[in-house]
Amino acid sequence: MGSMLEAGSSTVFTTTEAAVLAEGCLALSSGSPASKAAGKAKVLTTLVIRHGDEPSEAPVNKAIDDGIVNVIRLDDGRRTRARRMVDETAILYLLCTKLISLNLTLSAKRNLYQSLRKLRGKSAHSSPSILLDNFLSFDPGPQFLHWRNCIAHYAEAREAHVVRDPEIMGGVPTVRGTRIPVHSLAARFEGGESVADIKRDYPHVKHEALLAALAYAKANPKVGRPPAQITATVRAPWDK
Repeated sequence: MGSMLEAGSSTVFTTTEAAVLAEGCLALSSGSPASKAAGKAKVLTTLVIRHGDEPSEAPVNKAIDDGIVNVIRLDDGRRTRARRMVDETAILYLLCTKLISLNLTLSAKRNLYQSLRKLRGKSAHSSPSILLDNFLSFDPGPQFLHWRNCIAHYAEAREAHVVRDPEIMGGVPTVRGTRIPVHSLAARFEGGESVADIKRDYPHVKHEALLAALAYAKANPKVGRPPAQITATVRAPWDK
């Protein structure tokens, strides 16, 4: 199993979030130049909608079990969370492996992950050239920067608009500053209502907050239920 690291809660993701973010980053980077340079609202909208089959946690869990990806240990002051948590590096690793058509050795996979890990906390202005072994290198290209922006936009929106507080609704995830459970909003969206429909019932909640709540709910399905098969149409973020 991958080693244990420590990090702040705003910089880490569940393995489900990692899978959803990897899917969303790929969807954005395969679009037009405008999509690749997407702002926060576009990123959240892309994460909310479904692009074929639901993303699987299996690749990131296998990378952890193979000792490639590190697990982040989170201590919130009360207890250490049992779920596996990873950081941006794991998501970038998943994205890079989707682009590499070769069957990499375990050593090459570890080199890839460790090279990506060295970029944590650094501002990237160009795509890195990563040495996988003595004879093979990999450059993800300009989309690498867009991936990092996509991940950062989701993390910022999650921090700004979603909260889990034991004093609010028993600790279920809610829209920050309200008592609105994010999974209640997701249930309405899955039932066919648009973001604009939901917004009319909560005029005091920012449009970005609703998108953040829906993206969070998709990436963090309720325990005991499979990831939502979202088929509803999302209107443009600016459509009130």
